[in-house]
Amino acid sequence: MGNDTSKIAGETGLVEWEVKRLHEKYDMLSRADALDAKSAKLDEGLFVSKFPDSQEQLAHLIFHAMDIEETGFIDFREYCVAVAVLSKGSADEKMEFAFNLYDTGNKGFISLE
Repeated sequence: MGNDTSKIAGETGLVEWEVKRLHEKYDMLSRADALDAKSAKLDEGLFVSKFPDSQEQLAHLIFHAMDIEETGFIDFREYCVAVAVLSKGSADEKMEFAFNLYDTGNKGFISLE
């Protein structure tokens, strides 16, 4: 993971120790086996299950905003990108993330519905 850690740190602006710590959290969240953590991905059902039932709709929106590549999974890199944007991103990056939360279907606009 050493080289991946450096690469993700460089892409996200996170420090390497933060990336390592996030990997531990991601593994716990995705229930990844430590030996297979590199190929582990967090699917929507598992992600949503981590939220209270009353927040299910929000959990789906967050999942889709984090699933940058629209694969139906959040891989470790996407997880780090989301954390970096929300914790260290500029106001514009945070606004873009918030917009993407509600721009279902990537239409480029948010409707009243």
